[in-house]
Amino acid sequence: MTSHAECKGKHKGTGDYDVSQEAIDPATVRGTGKLDKKNPQGKVRCYFFQANDPSMLPSHFAAVAPKSLAEFDKVNIFFHPAPDHADPPMTVDDYPDLGTWAPLFRYMPILGAQLAGSGKAQLLIMPYVPSRMFATTGQFAQKWRSIVTGLAKYIKYDLTGAQDNSLSVSSVIVSSFSWGIKASDGFRTNAGGLNSVLQEIWDFDGMFSQEKQKSVALRNTQRPRLIQYQQALPTLANSFNVGPTRWTDIDPTLTKLMKTDAVKAGKAVHRNVPMLFYHACETSAIG
Repeated sequence: MTSHAECKGKHKGTGDYDVSQEAIDPATVRGTGKLDKKNPQGKVRCYFFQANDPSMLPSHFAAVAPKSLAEFDKVNIFFHPAPDHADPPMTVDDYPDLGTWAPLFRYMPILGAQLAGSGKAQLLIMPYVPSRMFATTGQFAQKWRSIVTGLAKYIKYDLTGAQDNSLSVSSVIVSSFSWGIKASDGFRTNAGGLNSVLQEIWDFDGMFSQEKQKSVALRNTQRPRLIQYQQALPTLANSFNVGPTRWTDIDPTLTKLMKTDAVKAGKAVHRNVPMLFYHACETSAIG
């Protein structure tokens, strides 16, 4: 893998970020009361990688680590929403990170700030998966262990100066937002050897997508520990109801919108669901 300092002016790419990110206060998530905001702060280092093998697909990866990270064997693999459903759509011609694809990188400082604020020792990695590959995640599923281990070794050396050839992945979290639940499912289904280290699955509003059956299936099947945020009433211990009524102190326009256009109200909430990553980090038993 090659690390890039930037992507042709589209984003800063690999580098240090001192970020303060609006997030949901974890203390307000459990139950049915109103959500409130909190601003986790942290120093993180974001990375943008390109595979040296030009035939590999997905070929690009982003990652983020708290600057204070001392353990690199616990990895959170995050799957972004469907690129062709973005506004504007992220086209195949633009892949991997040119033009329309560049905004995907924003998830690294956004989620990284919340991870750093939580104090959890996790390394977050995001493969750039074309929509047509969501059902399998392509060669990432086939080579995930060597890819993730290689990135973890690189990042550990970059942050600490320690060359650790014995580093191996001990714990994996698979997380996803929106349509990313399909890629999460595709990866978990096709990644050989994953089950031995897969500890948790995080699902951020996957039910608010046309792949909602993947979210429903998580609730009805044997699986690792699930942390799930949905706009429908939950029934599981770590499923959290984050429907529009809970966001009205944060976004007062939702009070009227719920009465006039429930779909728009749901979309407004959906855009803000990544702010719950902070709570998932604090709830996690990993790190």
